[in-house]
Amino acid sequence: MAPRRGPLGAPRLAGAAAALGGLWRCWRPGAERGGLLVALLPGPARHAGSHPAVARARCGRAAGSRRCRRRAEAVARGAYVDTMPIDEQYPLEALHEDLFDPRGVEAWVLPEVRSALSRWREEGDPSLIDLEALPGARVEAPGVFSFRLLEEGVCRKLLEEVKHYGKSKFPQVAPNSMNRDGAVLNDIGLRPCFTILLRRYLLGIGARLFGEESHRASTLSGVPLGTDDWGGSKLSIHHTFVVRYTPETDRGLDMHVDDCDVTCWRPPNVGLVDGGAYSGGELTFCGMYGEAG
Repeated sequence: MAPRRGPLGAPRLAGAAAALGGLWRCWRPGAERGGLLVALLPGPARHAGSHPAVARARCGRAAGSRRCRRRAEAVARGAYVDTMPIDEQYPLEALHEDLFDPRGVEAWVLPEVRSALSRWREEGDPSLIDLEALPGARVEAPGVFSFRLLEEGVCRKLLEEVKHYGKSKFPQVAPNSMNRDGAVLNDIGLRPCFTILLRRYLLGIGARLFGEESHRASTLSGVPLGTDDWGGSKLSIHHTFVVRYTPETDRGLDMHVDDCDVTCWRPPNVGLVDGGAYSGGELTFCGMYGEAG
């Protein structure tokens, strides 16, 4: 997580990879193994980089579920493809249907993260969150904090799902105003799951890092966090998306400022081409937005 900061230069990517981003973006450095590392960036973050990940599902779990009944009714009317919103249609045909079940989000998160946030979730006080208990917790730069968040298997499924969506009949909508190739996860049926992730996990961590003074930590293992009250205690909505980089489409991203309170980013540690061949994907921050230098 980090504040409004920006990159010294823009990375370039060779091969194909994808990145998960939006109000939160997650990452795991190439040297890391197991789980997802999240870099939390408060405020419109000025940065340059490329990113990985993402989603879809099928109706097969409970024959009597509301979703299955709606699909059956729509198919019977001959209106399934033409009238059902994408976020209702796509989960019915997804590669990994379990990704779209909000009840499974708890299992996405590493046990160490659940443990570190348990007192906050029980008592509602973000100051009870032990940042040092988060796996891989580290201050990358003033205002930039990283840690591992998600299970390895969930990261893999998200990547597979994004690739699957890209081959589907559904519209391929640009994830943001700067990238052409990717998917908005909120629009394809994953909004409920990421909303739970935000409310049960990232909200507390955002408050501890970038929230009100009574919530906010000042150091991690003696290293100053370099943060302030950048709205971390009041996070309520998210724009969660995946960006894909290839030699034919987007090869990199120039310096920019994110229009949000907290950015979570996950660089392309896993390629979306056969064999996962890619290189690059660095992200550079160059200080607080609006500050000299």
